[in-house]
Formats: sequence, C-alpha cells, structure tokens
Amino acid sequence: MVPLREQIDKLRWVKSKTEQKLMRATCDVGGRAMNAMIARSKGVRNENEIVGRLEMESRRRGGAWLAYPPVVAAANRANTIHYLDCSQPINEGDVVLVDAGCEVHGYVSDITRVFPAGGHFSSAQRALCDALNDLHSQLLRIVENVRPLRLNNLYMAMVEAMSKILLEIGLFPSIISGQELMHETDKICPHHVSHYLGMDVHDTASVPRNISLVPGVTFTVEPGFYVRKDNEVAREDFRGIGMRIEDDILMTDDGMEVLTRHCARESADIERLMKF
Repeated sequence: MVPLREQIDKLRWVKSKTEQKLMRATCDVGGRAMNAMIARSKGVRNENEIVGRLEMESRRRGGAWLAYPPVVAAANRANTIHYLDCSQPINEGDVVLVDAGCEVHGYVSDITRVFPAGGHFSSAQRALCDALNDLHSQLLRIVENVRPLRLNNLYMAMVEAMSKILLEIGLFPSIISGQELMHETDKICPHHVSHYLGMDVHDTASVPRNISLVPGVTFTVEPGFYVRKDNEVAREDFRGIGMRIEDDILMTDDGMEVLTRHCARESADIERLMKF
C-alpha cells in the first residue's frame, strides 16, 4: 500500500483553467458578500448577527454555504486568532475582525477584513489599519514581481517590513533594541503569512511552503497585527486592537491575480461602505 495523499496534493496544488474559473467565482462571491455584510453592519450589537448576515449574503450570491466556521471577533477578542465563539456583544467603538469564505462548486474562498462597529475608525484604529494595508500592499508587490517566489520567503519579507512599519507608526518605543524589536514583532503576528487554497481552506497540506510557486497555484496573503490588552511594550492606545487582512491570490504566467480584489480593504473604502 502506497499513501496517495502526496500525489493527490500535487495534482490539486496547480489549478487547471477550469479550476481557476471556479476559484474566481468563489472568491468573487465571498468578497462581494463580505462587502454587503460590512455595509449593513453599522451599529451591530452582537458577533452572531454578523455570522447570520455573512451566510445570507453568501447564499444570495450563489455560495452553497460558508467554507468554514467564521471568525467574528470584536475588540480584544480579535487577538485570539482562531476565535470561534462569535456570540459576544459588540460596542460602538470596537473594531470587528471577520474571517470568512464561501464554497462554490467545491472550491472555497478565505477572506479577512476589519470594520469599525460605529462606522468610523478612531485615530489609533485607523493608523493601525492603514499601516496593515501598507504592509499588505508591499507583500502583493513582492508576489507580483519576485521570482522565484516561495511562501516561506514571503513570510520573512513580512516580518522585516512589519518591524519597520510598527516603529514608524509609534507602536513600539523608538529606543527598542533590534533584538527586542524582532521578538515583539513576532508577538504582534505569530502566524505564517500564507497557505495554499483550493478545494479546502488549508489545502494540499503535504506541499511544503519552501518550494517555488508556479502559475496556477492559489494561496492567501494574510498579515495581521494583534496588540493584546496586556502588551505592555505597545503604545497604550493601540492595545486591545486585533486586525488581519487576507486576500486570495492566483499565480499567473505574467505575475499574479488578486481573486478577492473586489472586497474593500482600505480604511476609507470600509467607511464609505458603511456611510449609508
């Protein structure tokens, strides 16, 4: 008996043209459902309401069901990366983190966004959101232009860029040593920046993240800032805020395609969605 998992994963890792169309479809449905949920969530009072809205908006657009139990976490709960309770109250000044996707014809999307429950970010929330979007954009440029590209190398690039950005926005004191900075940065984002995606959310688990990506591979880019309330090194007004931005990417012959590009992620675009 020869285990088939690795052979099957190799076949699933590179998507055919038909599979790429299905990935575009599920990411489009998931992204537009996320936009619609955010647009209707100003003043929402409980995390579980958002779970229901996500399911409704996804099904309205052709999703069969949600791809996995969604993460809906307000305030400091967003610093629990796989928070699945999703039943706690939301206060007007909270930032809400939502990690959700849908399934369309057997293929799944995986998207994370944040939004202000009251419709407007505070100055500290906006600074953190804008800094995270800056980091996310830097990583997308690497995906677009760097060849060969490996997910582990993308992670190392994230850590280096993140440490500089966190210093620039004043999250850490300027007198922090280089060694302390790397240690604290690792605490701010203790997870990898990417995983493969396809028929499962964490797809083709036997395929390592230290091999070169090829056209047809789909994966996530998902940097996050998790500033726990008990983080005494971080500036006080940033404490208790957790944020992640996650997009789904297709490697192409001439670069990459952001499959979730229709889903708003910039702070101004999020606030614009919630304006009415």
